[in-house]
Amino acid sequence: MATFKERIDQAKHVSIIDLAVNNGVEVTDISSRYARGVEHDSLMFDKQKNTFSWFSQDKNGDTINFMQEYLGVENFKAAVDQILDGQEKNNYHKVDNEPIKREPFQYYFKNIKSITEVRKYLHEERGIDNDIITALNHKGLLQQDINQQVIFVWGRQGAPVGATVQGTQIDYEKFGKRGTSKYIGKNSQQDFGFNVSIGKPNKLMLFEAPIDLLSYWSEHKELRDTMLFSMDGLKERTVYNAMNYMYVAKNSLPTEGVFLGVDNDAAGHKFMDKFEQKAFTVADSTKEIVFHSMIPNDWDIPRDHLSIYQNISSEVGIDWKSLAAAHKAASNLDPQMYTANGYKYTGNLAYPEPKQPIQKVDRSLETELRKVAELIKDNSQSAEINWRHVFANDQHAENSDPVSKVADKAARYNEMYVNQGARPVIELKKDWNDDLRNKLNTASEERLLNNDYASSTGTLKVSRKVEQKRSKLVAEERTFNGAVKFFEADSPREMEFLIKNYGYNAVDKQDEHMMKPQQHTETRIKEHSLSR
Repeated sequence: MATFKERIDQAKHVSIIDLAVNNGVEVTDISSRYARGVEHDSLMFDKQKNTFSWFSQDKNGDTINFMQEYLGVENFKAAVDQILDGQEKNNYHKVDNEPIKREPFQYYFKNIKSITEVRKYLHEERGIDNDIITALNHKGLLQQDINQQVIFVWGRQGAPVGATVQGTQIDYEKFGKRGTSKYIGKNSQQDFGFNVSIGKPNKLMLFEAPIDLLSYWSEHKELRDTMLFSMDGLKERTVYNAMNYMYVAKNSLPTEGVFLGVDNDAAGHKFMDKFEQKAFTVADSTKEIVFHSMIPNDWDIPRDHLSIYQNISSEVGIDWKSLAAAHKAASNLDPQMYTANGYKYTGNLAYPEPKQPIQKVDRSLETELRKVAELIKDNSQSAEINWRHVFANDQHAENSDPVSKVADKAARYNEMYVNQGARPVIELKKDWNDDLRNKLNTASEERLLNNDYASSTGTLKVSRKVEQKRSKLVAEERTFNGAVKFFEADSPREMEFLIKNYGYNAVDKQDEHMMKPQQHTETRIKEHSLSR
């Protein structure tokens, strides 16, 4: 009979793909080595290493870890037993996952001179600034290969040591919700990433992906003395490697701060929470290296949540901002209240994330908020809130580390909402590219609504209309013979395309003045002909 240690080894060598599929996880191959989950497109499998990485939840590991972290088997022994029982019933393949010898990175992509498809995707689809695209291409950090892919070259002191590859062809059936292929080049240096230095850096800014990095830069072209660095995920070791690289390559340290521009989601907040208390003292100096949150739109609150906070707080007799702060600290305003803090706190407004979508349950956000509102009221004195009392529960004592940290986080958000305000929004923008595209759309819509457009047949005016809770842009043309025709679009960029495609041009005041006599003449001719 095999010992438990031998059973663990057997379980780790069971095919993780077979294990996933036979437990109801739909998987699709993206290469001979890698596969991804269909339901969660951030769930990736390495068939060669026989491991998984669930990037949105910052979880990874072997088959046993997969049973526990994704399939929800809490007990280690039970996970091993279930794997081996499944192997006996379903005849899982065995994987000899020998250690992979990592070869040095060799740039194997076949570049082409034109970057037309790269520019079309990055600028037209993702809104990245054209000047930045051109500058990076001239520096050799941004290329287009023969497969029309974007190649973000990882430079290290002038030499390529890796690459992030971003497809430009959209295929939702093949690539899931993301719509395009995306992967890290073969043999790319571990825990490194795409990076750009502006001047002699004394600030370090890190992002989850190269497009997030370029989006932030496009919004802040005034950046100086900064190193921008992509982690390709949420990788704590990459943060420290980036700091070390800045020192080695630039003879500089981020004494003005390390800024984490991670996504405004549960995984991003959990990652940020790891660094909030950290600081390093520079040797032979009084200067400290401090970590700062640069999560986009972190002060935004969904409008439908806002009315709930305000109504409950008014009934209980507290400031609604304190209730919003509690919800933000515990679960990042999630209506299902799944935990989004990095302290392993669960309890008030924070429930463990389900391992599978089928396990999700409906909870009453209003009921939970009302309970917390009463706790805030009972633990407030002279406008001061004892947040530890608010978050303490049967699982976590008042003086425990999780309660202490989530309480401090709630106090910070409460202070931010009180002093800086909160912005009600219809939809939360999760990452820096969402933020960039939203701002570009807002600017485009403003131009569309404030301009008149003209063609050889008449003048066009754009307005926004809401029908059946759906907002859309509508363009109406009043032709010179008096007829009216229109077309509509779901987004400003789509409307701009249609206007250009149909041959309209923006009309300035001088042009408009010059056209009016012609319009009047056309109208008089029409009226005369009708009278006859």
